[in-house]
Amino acid sequence: MHSLPIPKPGGLIARMLKQKAQQEQQATDASAKLNQVPDVVDVSAWYEKHIELLNELLYLQVKVVAGTVDQNNAKLIQRIGETHAALREHTGVIAGDAIPKVLARDGKSSIPYESLAEARAKVKVLTAELSHVREELAEVKALDRHPQVRGTSERGK
Repeated sequence: MHSLPIPKPGGLIARMLKQKAQQEQQATDASAKLNQVPDVVDVSAWYEKHIELLNELLYLQVKVVAGTVDQNNAKLIQRIGETHAALREHTGVIAGDAIPKVLARDGKSSIPYESLAEARAKVKVLTAELSHVREELAEVKALDRHPQVRGTSERGK
């Protein structure tokens, strides 16, 4: 009875066997990931989320730029706006007829979905900003209630 030789650790055969095992594992990982991909993509849902994120990004970028003192801010904000418009247009081309329609209250006329998404993004960014300001205000009020804490923190600086 002939037995197979055991490959030496770190040897050529051991490395080849290890590489083959890794390739097989990667193949099964890729197959598992492909099985999780939906057969049909809801383009309307994708479009809604994409436009939401684009608008949120726009307002956050403008907020950051507006918070800096620079003579080129106006040009930078204009460039951000142009890029945002180009991305939004590109998104519309991809979505095609799947762009959601929003009916006005009268039920007859429609509102561009982008207007709704833009308003939602503004609300989201402003709500986060309001929450941040409220937290800062609460901290200031807490310091006013406890002057010894304020005195301690000033001495520690």
